[in-house]
Amino acid sequence: LRTAVEIRLADALFYDEQYIEAAVEYENFRRLHPKNSKAPYALYMYGLSNFKQAEKLDTDQTPVRNAVNIFESFLKEYPDSALAKEVREKLAECRTRQAANEIYVGRFYFRTDRYAAAIGRFREAVEKYPGAPVNDEALFLLGSSYLRTGKTDLAKDALNRLVKEYPKSAFSDQAKKLLAGIS
Repeated sequence: LRTAVEIRLADALFYDEQYIEAAVEYENFRRLHPKNSKAPYALYMYGLSNFKQAEKLDTDQTPVRNAVNIFESFLKEYPDSALAKEVREKLAECRTRQAANEIYVGRFYFRTDRYAAAIGRFREAVEKYPGAPVNDEALFLLGSSYLRTGKTDLAKDALNRLVKEYPKSAFSDQAKKLLAGIS
């Protein structure tokens, strides 16, 4: 009975969008009742509570990094759980959000003509989060940044990769135009 009340309290906090408090309660539940049948659920919701703390790209992304670690732990500990599919989906969302945050910061550097810093962010998005759906933009801006720094071979590589990996992207047509202008 006590464990059911503890989970309901955490759930109430979560559904009231008090994600920090909910995360604490889910974590406490897991620490106090590691063998309870609700432990996998508590771990999933602990990760989700962290994920929900950083809804915007212009905020600290530490909660998203925490969610990644929690979801990865979940999949190691409970690979056959009924929640595993949902956890994999949330983990993919976290990685997409992390890539999007790198691009968000990179765009700032790009707009302010700080191309070396922009290149670092765009490369990070592409290398650390491969397959993220937002990487078409990262590749386009990476290629554009290389062009602006005179690194045409690297620009060609990034732009050709964009055209090959994301042929239906709006950035693909722009990349083709840039490639046509590179001698």
